[in-house]
Amino acid sequence: AMGTLSSGDRVDWFAFDVSGEPQLWTIEGSGAGLGRLGIQGAGDRRLAERDIRGKTSVRIDHLQLFPGRYWVSVKTSRAGGDYRLRAIPTGKPARESEFEPNDDPSQAQVLRFGEPRRGSIAHPDDRDMYRFSIDSATHLALTLSPPPDTRLTMTIDGNTPRITGNRRAKSGEPSYYEAFLQAGDYSITVHGEGGSSSDTPYELRLDFLDPFSLPTDLEPNDQPSLARSLEKVRRFSGTVGSFRGEDWFLLPAVKAATTASIRFSGKIGLNLRRVEGGRVKYGKLLEAAPASSGGPRVYSATLEPGIPTYLQVNGSGEYAVDLALEPEPVAVAVPLPPSAGLDLALQSKPPPIAAFREEAQRVPLEFSVTNRDDRSHRVELETASAAEGWRITPAGEGTLLGPGQSGHLRATLIAGPDRIPTERLPLYVRARSEGAVSSAVELPVRVLCGVALQSAQRDAPLPPPLLGGFNVAWQPLGAEPVGDEAARRRLALLFDGMTPLGQALAFDAGKLPADITVKLASQHLVLLAHANFLQGIGKVGSVYYSLNPALPSAVRRIIEKDIPKI
Repeated sequence: AMGTLSSGDRVDWFAFDVSGEPQLWTIEGSGAGLGRLGIQGAGDRRLAERDIRGKTSVRIDHLQLFPGRYWVSVKTSRAGGDYRLRAIPTGKPARESEFEPNDDPSQAQVLRFGEPRRGSIAHPDDRDMYRFSIDSATHLALTLSPPPDTRLTMTIDGNTPRITGNRRAKSGEPSYYEAFLQAGDYSITVHGEGGSSSDTPYELRLDFLDPFSLPTDLEPNDQPSLARSLEKVRRFSGTVGSFRGEDWFLLPAVKAATTASIRFSGKIGLNLRRVEGGRVKYGKLLEAAPASSGGPRVYSATLEPGIPTYLQVNGSGEYAVDLALEPEPVAVAVPLPPSAGLDLALQSKPPPIAAFREEAQRVPLEFSVTNRDDRSHRVELETASAAEGWRITPAGEGTLLGPGQSGHLRATLIAGPDRIPTERLPLYVRARSEGAVSSAVELPVRVLCGVALQSAQRDAPLPPPLLGGFNVAWQPLGAEPVGDEAARRRLALLFDGMTPLGQALAFDAGKLPADITVKLASQHLVLLAHANFLQGIGKVGSVYYSLNPALPSAVRRIIEKDIPKI
């Protein structure tokens, strides 16, 4: 289409129809009369809009259109003049392709673990939004690889807890964000830095990382409630300022006044903070030995029992910390590298799990393990699952392996009811002993529709002590948490097992461990809790109770007579 807009005109509208299978389109405009190009769908839904920004043409690329009618708007330039429009179909999108519209949270595209997304920031107004969800705390990494001619920024947002920050990627240099994120929904926004744009695509990846190998400086740790514990860490390094401007670390709790010596390398700030009465206050950090010719600085501080104390690192750059405590409150073992002395391999790929079934499913797993150390080791399996409703249960007590010997270890993978289809899950196993460890093995588990059940069974996810017993801390039985009114209301959520919408039980990391006291209505309830009057059967996350058939008939008659009165 062609047209003319004078400086006094505001906008011209054009309509066109799309039919057939959904595919990608490019809307292109050029000419002196064109100032801004936009496209809308049914119901005045704005899909995208681009400003010509002093150039001779402008495009809206990678626009996915479904069958229907669309309207293209041409807004005039200051000078006015002729213009030309083209709508060009470019074919179906590849699975990994980014497509428009995706510049607000309601249009964000799903980012899948292990599957790269490729897109382009072809205009300074362009921004691409993605989203992902995790149902358990997960060690992960986001990697943004920009084209060689574009500077990009990756913004990460989440609400559990609230995190937000930017990672900048220089032209041609990948930006890497490693984090241990809690369960929740997260969004990623990619946009050009300082108006930077390019037709060359970028790549964005989301990957699971080894849950057994967690660095001390691990995001998010930019506030006291997210501080990384130094309880068993005395030496670590990190980088601050690439995501947020602070890193927080919680110093070990002490039972008596303790001198902390801190050897610190880095051209950034180091502060001591204390939490008293729920408020963060400055602590006293003394410079014991000033740095010489750019070398490390040495500080000292006194740690007091019962007062949570933090190290706060701020600024921008790399740093290294050596911590020494006198007296030492706990024995600190030398950390093992990610792999030392043991090799572990999965013997065979597990069969796929059937999706959308009410039964739990069990799959046997067998691993081969080799001792590469020059000492004997009793080797056991260690498991980690960041997927809700999945469990890995090792079998037996491990195996004793001499130097150079190999053996086998077994476990059972348990998939809970109602699994949804997926190609990858964060399920990990490694072999370890007191002085050796293997690399982590990621289980290649898939969940598919239309496949056979694997050893189906009813699932009882609650531990045995909770099945068929009495909750003696239940408020309807007269129990009452000890504390002020606000504390009692919060603690009731813990014991009654019912959390109202929008509420949760949380503790400040600086106030742990927390001592919780419950006043029981009667000590006889504790005796009843061990009487085994009831038996429980779990199904789909719930437990159904019935009278224990082994009860004496006289006791059974009494209970059946009184239950309607309760």
